[in-house]
Amino acid sequence: MKKNTALSRANTYKKVKSILNAQRADMSLLTVQCTPRSTSLQGELLKIGGDEFQTQEVAKILDQIILLTPSLSSDLINWNLNGSSIEKK
Repeated sequence: MKKNTALSRANTYKKVKSILNAQRADMSLLTVQCTPRSTSLQGELLKIGGDEFQTQEVAKILDQIILLTPSLSSDLINWNLNGSSIEKK
């Protein structure tokens, strides 16, 4: 059972990282933690090169992550994500 859980966790992490990479998120600024049921984002959400994301781009990333894991938590320096609200700090 533990082996299957570890594979699911690794698979979830790989998919979340793929979503972030597809949107050109600078992964060196983010800490991503995943389980099959939740994802946590910590740090700063910027594009590679330091450009800011637009609110619509962040919404797209979150929509894709929520399809994978039903729970999303964040402690981002530059974005406030509360429920259905996405606000630039």
